[in-house]
Parts: sequence; structure tokens; C-alpha cells
Amino acid sequence: MAASDPSDPNDSESTDTGNESLSQPNGGVNKERSKAVEYGTILKPLREATESLDLERRRLVDECQAFKAFRSRINRIPTSKTPTTSTSSKTLQRQEQVPGTGLVAVRDAYRETVMGVPHYEAEYNDTYPQSLAAEFSPEVAVALTQGSVFTERYNRLLCAKTRESIEEREQFITAVDTERESLTRAADRLRSIAEELQTLGEPPLSDLDYGTLDAYRVRTETLESNCDAIARRRQREHAATSRSLQLDDTLPDVATYLYQDHSVTYPALATVGRLGDRLCDLRESIGREMMLRR
Repeated sequence: MAASDPSDPNDSESTDTGNESLSQPNGGVNKERSKAVEYGTILKPLREATESLDLERRRLVDECQAFKAFRSRINRIPTSKTPTTSTSSKTLQRQEQVPGTGLVAVRDAYRETVMGVPHYEAEYNDTYPQSLAAEFSPEVAVALTQGSVFTERYNRLLCAKTRESIEEREQFITAVDTERESLTRAADRLRSIAEELQTLGEPPLSDLDYGTLDAYRVRTETLESNCDAIARRRQREHAATSRSLQLDDTLPDVATYLYQDHSVTYPALATVGRLGDRLCDLRESIGREMMLRR
């Protein structure tokens, strides 16, 4: 999925909720329900993002624990000396296929721990060699699947690679926790703005006196300013989290990774954009109504 520009608070969902001005007269219960549905739709990306973060964290914790269990098991697997060059290929093949050898024990341990997490098939569905290559390196995959014995060198290499996998997931858990805290803070403020915006848009503007209209205009401008402040803070926090993870070129920032399956890449900024549009509509409608009173 192509990432939206994180500097653009108008990052939008794939479906539009419409641009109906909130200043239109309230037609009754049906319109009130319609407004409630509209604001629920505006806030939907925040709810979906929160659920996604919770799921991602559970999976990261499961994987981290799985790699720790795998490391514990390989530390108990006896190593063998590197076979001499005089050993025949047929003998090597027989050694590799004997159940209970070091490499078979490594394979079983990996399948029962790393490949045994509940979400493995849904998230990865790799074969044993594919998983080794993706997680550790193609060289490690060849050594563990095509080698003849589990040597001390292989043991050290595997322990080092496993430690890296654990540390990587621990870093991502921290990043997810940071993002969850940031998103929750933004969502709480945006929800409050949405509720106040809905209240401001309820009475027909034609029924309000000039002083009340002016107060509404000032409050609307304040809410717009609050939205801008939320967007700026989210951008700073996104940048800080992405720097802490030292992401490669395939992932421009942490949001692209965490929300790659969502309709929006930046849920809080998308919500800011939607609320900002409606605040602008309301402010302009108020301004037009005030002009009529002069």
C-alpha cells in the first residue's frame, strides 16, 4: 500500500462520508442519527488502529517468547566436530537423515517454537528453510538444512542470530507501546473535538442571535487550532519512533509498517483532516449567517 504524506492531515479513507455542511437545519431524529453515524465513521480509523496495535503487540510477544524458548533448546543440543573431507557423501547423507542428530533436533526445536506461534500460518506460512532464510540469513538456512552435523560454529552463529531476532522484537514492542500511548492520547482529544463539533452543529444557525454566532465562530477556530496541534505532535512522535527503530529503505516510517493493511496509513492525521474539513464548513457557514445579520 502506498504511504500517504505524514505531513498532510487530510490523509483520507477509501470511502467518503460526504461533505454535507453541519450548519444545515436539524430535521429531527433521523438527522441526529445520521450525524452520529457520520462522526462514528470519522473516528473509525482510530478504533481500527488501536485494535491493530493490540493484535500486533500480542503477536510480537508470542514471537519473542518463542525465540527465547528456541534459544534455550538449542543451548541443550550437543554439537559435533566438522566431518573430515574423507567422509563419503553417502555417509553424510545417512548422518543427516538419522533422527535425533543435532540438525534434526534444531529443526524440531524451531518448528515447535518459532513456527509454532498461533499466528504463524496466517502471518508467514513459510517452510522451515524459507523461515530460516528470512529470519536469520540464506547462509544459515543452507547450513542448517543441507549440512551434515551441528557444529560448535553453527551453534554460536544460531545463538547470535536468535539473540538479534529477540532484540528486534523487543524494540518493536517498545515502539508499539509508544505508538499506542500516542494514538490513545490523540484519539481522546479528537473524540472530544468531534463531540463538541456535533453539539455546535445541532441548532439551526438561523435560530441563533449574533452574539451566539460570534461565540460559535471563536470556538470553532479554537477547535481548528487544537486539531493542528494534535497533527504536529503526532508528526513529531512518528518521526521519533521511526528513528529509534532505524528502519530500512523499504519502510519509510513505523506507521507504514503498523497500518499497511488499513485504509489509511496515518489514522490520527486522517481523522484530523476530516474533522478539520467539517470545522471549516461550520465556520464558513457561521460567517455567512453573521453577514446576514449586519
